[in-house]
Amino acid sequence: MAYDLTTVNLPESVQGAIGGGILGVIIGIGIMFLLIVSLAIYIYHSFAWMTIAKKLKYKRSWLA
Repeated sequence: MAYDLTTVNLPESVQGAIGGGILGVIIGIGIMFLLIVSLAIYIYHSFAWMTIAKKLKYKRSWLA
């Protein structure tokens, strides 16, 4: 005996809560993605500045 979930009638408040929860998860994933991309860009630029400082023979290239 299979139960068909397409015929379940949920109250509007429950449907809204489910929809809001899904929207919250999507927004959370988007924020985490942006944070990871921002961190990767920051690290890339840090290494780029350090490489430039080394080529210019700056005393403290790691500080660049």
